Parts: sequence; C-alpha cells; structure tokens
Amino acid sequence: MADALVSITAPGDEDPKSIVGLGDEQRAFAAIIRHAWNTATPQNCLFFGWPGSAKTSFAETVVASANRGDCKFHFVNVKCNGLVANHDVDATIDQLRDLGKLLGQYEAAVVILDEVDAIAGRRVKGTTWYRTTDVVMHMLTDPNCRRSVFCCVTNHPALLDPPVHERLDLFFYFAPPDLAMMTGILAQQDLPAALATRVAQLLYDRADSMGAFYTGRALVNACRRVRQLLGPAAWTRTDAADVAEDVAMYANIRTRQELVEFEHEYGATIRQARRHTHDWRNLPSC
Repeated sequence: MADALVSITAPGDEDPKSIVGLGDEQRAFAAIIRHAWNTATPQNCLFFGWPGSAKTSFAETVVASANRGDCKFHFVNVKCNGLVANHDVDATIDQLRDLGKLLGQYEAAVVILDEVDAIAGRRVKGTTWYRTTDVVMHMLTDPNCRRSVFCCVTNHPALLDPPVHERLDLFFYFAPPDLAMMTGILAQQDLPAALATRVAQLLYDRADSMGAFYTGRALVNACRRVRQLLGPAAWTRTDAADVAEDVAMYANIRTRQELVEFEHEYGATIRQARRHTHDWRNLPSC
C-alpha cells in the first residue's frame, strides 16, 4: 500500500504525544486495548464527532502509552478516502486485502480506518463499490487479526453501511474542545502557559458571544499560520488580546446551532458512547 495512504508505527517507535482532556475516554480506550492484548478478543470501535476533534491523535497517544508497558501494538493509520481517489474498485479491494494480510503478521495492532465511510458507506446493493464494504466486514471479523483493534473513524455515523455499523462494539464521541482543552491545545503549539490560558479564555468568550465554537484542528492550523507569518516573535508578545486576534483571524469557526443539530441527530449514539466510556474507564489498562 502507498505510504501516502497508510502509515505504520512499530512498537517503540512512537513520538511522545499527549492529548489534553478526554481523561475518561483515554482510560476506557486503554482498557479496551489491554483487553485485546490479554484475551485476543478485540472490540471494534466507532470514533465519531467533529472534524478536527483529534480522533486519530487520541488513539495514537493511548497506544504509545500502552506500549510503554508490556503491550506491543503496531499503530496503523489508513486514509480510506485516498484509497478510492483513483475510482478503481478492484485496486482498492486489492489494497484492503493486502492490509489484512499485513495485519495477520503482527502480534497486535490498533488500526485507524480514517473516513471509513469512503469505503464502507451506504451503498445500493449490486453496485460495484458495494464490494469494498464486504472486504471491510471481513477484516473486522478476520480470526488472523485476533489482536487487531479496528477504529472506524467518521464524522457522521449515518454514512456507514448498516452491516458495518453492527460489527462495531464500542462507541467514542469526540465533542468540540471546552475551555480547558483549548488551553492545552494552545500550550501544545508552544504558547507560554500563562499566555495560552489568557488567549484560550479570550477565544472561548469570543466564540461564545457569537453562538459558535472552534474545533481543535482549527486552532492548531491557525496557530501554525500565525507562526509561519510572524516567526518566533508570535508568542513573545505580552498582549493576549493581540495574539487572540491573530489566531481568530485564521481559525475557522462553527455555529452552536450546528452542534445542537448534530447532537440531536446522533443523540442515541452519543448516549451509548458515554455509557461505553463509563463502563470501561475503571477497568485495568496497560
């Protein structure tokens, strides 16, 4: 498979990472992969929520932490949207089958199927692309991947083909960042701690006054843009209002009404995700 479409990190080769917030979710997912390691009966997961809500980084962080214990998971990130870019269904199926064979060689793996609806979306039976859904369903139940935890990542669960959805055991919902998470995201972009706290508060208040919110990706991209334009001096200023204004200039903003509509549409799935987090978060992890 092309390097641009799949990245594989072997145990011990992880970059140090951390995710701000999501403590209960991190503990629950750590318990899930420990369960897969100990029992060779993995749970397949659905990761859903807003674009830029750090779904892939979340999984990568938890896997890296697990591998510092006695777990040995390969981390495999597959960009499903890229697999179908050539519009060649047979080539896509060959790539998916190659991935399945590769996973069978690993002692254990956590597999991110990013934008999984691109290859396992709702299709009309009998169409050519329906065949890719069948391959995904086979991977989710392949006994050769007995320690592979598949994480199907999508912004909208309704886009998934129902038979695939039915093979997902546990759900994780990724909401937009709250104030504490915004502060941590800014700090990870090298803002001094005190400045990150003040800028996050200003941005949070600004969005709230507009009935809106920022995604994590929007904040990260905006900080990178500001650094690109201003260089190291970007975060040496003492006026938090100036820094917040610069970040806000390049950060895409979403309306709260969008969030209300999303949580109304997926209310039952979100409640189920919260139950799963509650049930797993206090179990032993790596």
